[in-house]
Formats: sequence, structure tokens, C-alpha cells
Amino acid sequence: MSDDVTARRVIGVTLPACEKPMQIADERRLRPVEWQRQPSFERLQAPLIAAYTLLDFCSV
Repeated sequence: MSDDVTARRVIGVTLPACEKPMQIADERRLRPVEWQRQPSFERLQAPLIAAYTLLDFCSV
């Protein structure tokens, strides 16, 4: 695989890794407490964990 393709894949993985923490922060900060639900946080955390795992794998 070329370096260009590898770089594009890494960039594609880093976007959710940067975006999901902001969505989690907004969910906690802006949504009223009575509307906050654990499945919402799990839905946001799953792609974040996957992105971090892939980034860790790519850095090896």
C-alpha cells in the first residue's frame, strides 16, 4: 500500500477521534440532565474507542 493511501486512511480515522469527544462534551453540557441517556453516550463512545484503537495500531 502506498504512503499516500496509508496517510489518507489515518486521516479518515483521526476525524472521528477528534469529533466524538466534542459530541460527548456537547451532549453532557447542552442536553438537559433528564434527557441524557447512557445509550447516547455509548453510541458516541463506540466509534471513538474504535478510532483510538486503529490509531494505536497504525502507530506501531
